[in-house]
Amino acid sequence: MTSSLSREERWIARITFQNRILRASGTAFQKLVWDVMRQKHGDDFVPVRPQGRLGDGGNDGYLPAAGHYFQIYGPEDPTEKVEVACKKLSDDFEKIEKSWSHKSKIEKYSFVFNDKYEGVYLTIEQAISDLQSSKGVVCRAFTAGNLEDEFMTLDATAMEAVLNGPIVGGSHIHGLQFGAINEVIQFILEIPADNVATRFGELPEVDQKVKLNGLASAWADLTAIAR
Repeated sequence: MTSSLSREERWIARITFQNRILRASGTAFQKLVWDVMRQKHGDDFVPVRPQGRLGDGGNDGYLPAAGHYFQIYGPEDPTEKVEVACKKLSDDFEKIEKSWSHKSKIEKYSFVFNDKYEGVYLTIEQAISDLQSSKGVVCRAFTAGNLEDEFMTLDATAMEAVLNGPIVGGSHIHGLQFGAINEVIQFILEIPADNVATRFGELPEVDQKVKLNGLASAWADLTAIAR
């Protein structure tokens, strides 16, 4: 596939990526963020994996030259982890200051939160704002929507690398054989209606149906006309 995508293929890529985000949590979400950032920034983005008791120093990945650090958090249910998220974003910033700032000065801090497209809660946004005011560093919430925006800036090859598969649009679907489906439909049409067994015994007459369903008598007249 070339590096360009049709409008239809871009739509399919977007929907596929959205589904990937909605299913991802924990390490799966972290890997998805890594994949997008590596395709977007190449070797400039460095994913950081926890190392035993040393952990990752609050840094899940960063752009060293830009001093841009990412803390990634993807709970299964973001609505139940608001307080945890507020504490985590602050605690991890402190860890980065202690373990990483001497290697690359903190210029920007992104708290990547898989909100499942539900939006950021007030308390999380306030915690980020407070952190920015106290530390004098640009801080922001980086949501599922933001990650999708980054993904959609990629070319076709990079998108397929993230999705781990080809992006197939309608123009690539050809040669489908509908013969078998036609045979089934024709078989159903040719079955004599009188021979079809019902699960509930004999079907009631129209007058009985009207009575059983509590309908006005006018419906019986309309049904008779339709027949």
